[in-house]
Parts: sequence; structure tokens; C-alpha cells
Amino acid sequence: MKLHRPALALALTVVAGLAAAETSPYYFGVSQGFSHDANVYRLGDRAVLPAGLQRSDTVSTSSLLAGLDQPLGRGRLFGSAALRASRFSDNDGLNNQSYNANLGLDWASVDHLSGTLSAAATQSLARFNPDNDVPTVFRKNVERTQQVDARIRLGVVTRWTAEANVGWRQVDYSADEFRSRAYEQGMASAGLRYRPSAALTLGAFARYTDGRFAQYRALGGGGFQADEFQRQDLDLTGAWVPSAASTLNARLTLSRVDHSQAVRRDFSGATGLLRWQWKPSGKLGFNTVLSRDTGEETAFLDYGTSQILASDAFSRTITQLRINADYELSAKVQLGFGTAWTRRSLADTFTFGSGVALPREGRDTGSMLSLNARWAPLRSLLLSCDVSRDRRTSAGALSDAYSVTVYGCTGQFMLQ
Repeated sequence: MKLHRPALALALTVVAGLAAAETSPYYFGVSQGFSHDANVYRLGDRAVLPAGLQRSDTVSTSSLLAGLDQPLGRGRLFGSAALRASRFSDNDGLNNQSYNANLGLDWASVDHLSGTLSAAATQSLARFNPDNDVPTVFRKNVERTQQVDARIRLGVVTRWTAEANVGWRQVDYSADEFRSRAYEQGMASAGLRYRPSAALTLGAFARYTDGRFAQYRALGGGGFQADEFQRQDLDLTGAWVPSAASTLNARLTLSRVDHSQAVRRDFSGATGLLRWQWKPSGKLGFNTVLSRDTGEETAFLDYGTSQILASDAFSRTITQLRINADYELSAKVQLGFGTAWTRRSLADTFTFGSGVALPREGRDTGSMLSLNARWAPLRSLLLSCDVSRDRRTSAGALSDAYSVTVYGCTGQFMLQ
């Protein structure tokens, strides 16, 4: 399955054109934040920085925000965008512009047909010290992602619903050192959902993915060897609402992944995801996610609060537990807490200049703790502060240990 960069622009144009004649409710706003990062380059305690660079830094981030949510007959047009300019006080070579944008269309017909068409694009500063398959980079490296998805359903108001999905995604980087991590993939799936009761929905889907790391390994004479991979999955899904306060979503997948070159990353086994949303009271809510998947898939999992960075595609498998809690102290004040535990299985093949290939494996474990507070003195004004602590330990030669503390505050003004 092959889709190229123009596919993203085409999908955005088609979706926007369907609503050209409508007046969409929208919002727009601005925000300004300041944060302090105690370990910008995610280095170990004993690592030495090149001259002229600072381990810690203060970052100013200015943002423009916009979004829309417009009913269109039986459907809905929705989208959001954020443009950001980040300035580092000491490491000004890392100054960058970033964005994230998404646009989607929910549609439905009178013949029990419905679906969703969506497109998304992001640009941000890539994570430093990701893994040891690439050289350490101490300059600005921009990570860009693009994604297009389409879903169609038949039988919305019946117990049985047939569903088909297609998708495409692409990840690339501005730094040449990261070209081996740039990849493109297409996906298609089809299956059935069964709803025996209002509280329970079950599903079974067959899924196929075809992808390519176009510049996986440099060859003599300036050429590159590509790593092509295929993935076959059988997804068993379930959604259960035992009470008004609790919702459970689950996916168990039998997966097989085969690489043409990076064979150490081949995988055959079970993957899956379990999400529990629980609101024991009107003021307190929890969101818990336990997942295990390959790196390419985990890179795009949406946990409701943040996304795993696409650079995790290097991992053979990632197991992660995330817990987020929110508490409404008052009508205008909210407190938040988050914690995460991550374990990655890493694999790669290092090739010496003589052409001899040496397989390498490793693993690392990460933990994260975060606290935040939000105050909305006015409907259009939001002030927030947060602090987080990240720590990674490593076993093997494929990643390095580090720890970092980040804290900051942001003010946001929004008109709706």
C-alpha cells in the first residue's frame, strides 16, 4: 500500500471543501508559557557537553490556537491547530517553530452507512538521546509526522456493524543522522462489531500493514539499503460500560511482524491495550491505560493526555502503564496527577566498515511522575503550572540512562 505526501493535502482539501458553504463555530486564542528543563539533551550524569552548550535551560513558548466543531446535517466537521515558537535562553541553536493540526469529518447516510475521514500533521523538536542506533545530535533536529485515516461502517443502528479502515502515516527528520529512523507505512483492516446489550460491544478485525524504512542502512557510493516490513494482526476488541461511572475498553491482538533487513526486530506474539476510565465522583476522575505493542504502533497511540513520540519506532516492543487523575477543587480550580512506567525491548544490527554484521539487543525501563494545577478565573482565561520528573535506566548498549526534571507555567486566552 503506497500513499505519498500529496495525499495529506488532498484529504485536507476534500474535507474542508465539504463545509465551504457552512458557517462553522470556531475558537481561537493565544498562549504564553515559560518552562525550565534541567537536562535538555537527556544526558547521563557523567556525560560531558560540547563547549558552548548548557545542560539546563529556560524555554519561552508562544502559541496561536484555533479550532472548529460544526454540525453538518447527519455529520460533523471538526478540527484544531496550534502554531508554536519556542526560544531557548542559552541553547539558542535549538530555537524552533512547531505545530500540530488535525481535521476530520464524521458523516452518515440514510442507508445505515457512516464513517470518518481524518488527517493530521505535526512538527516538533525531536527527542534527544532516543537510543544508540543513531549518533548523539546536539543541534536542532525537527521531527515531522503526517497521518491520514478513513473509516466506513455499515449497520449503525443494528446489533451487527461491519467496519473497514484504511490509513497511511509518515515520519521523517531534518537531521541526516536520523534518516535511518524515517519511515512510511500503509494499513488496511476489516471486521465486525457485535452489540449484545447497551453496555457491551465486541469486535473482531483482520489488519494488514506494509511499511518501509527507506534509508535504513548507508551503503558505499552514497546509496541506501531499505528495510521493508509487513505486519499481520487479528484484533479482538471489547467495550464494556458496567456503570455510569466506569468504562472499560480492551484489545487483544495476535501479531506477526517481519522485517527484510532489521530481522532482530521481527516479532510474533500477543499485543494489546486495556483502558479504564473511572469517575467515582463528580469531582474526581481516573484514566488508566495498560498497553503492549511494537514500536511503530506505540508511536501513535493516543493516551488521552499525550502521545508517545514517533521515535519509539526503533523498539521491538513497548509495555507501558499510565495513570492520570483529575480533581476539581472548585468550579475554577483543577488539580492533576500523572504517572507512567515503560519497559522497552530493543534490537538492532550494527554493521562494521568491513561489512560484518553484529546483532545487538537491550532493554530499558522508564518512569514518570507529574503534577499540575489549572485555574480559570474567567471563561476565556486559563492559567496552569506543572512539574514532571522522568527517569530512565538501561541494560545493554542500545540506550543510555538519564533523569530530568521539567517545570513551568502557561497563560492562555481563548475566544469561543
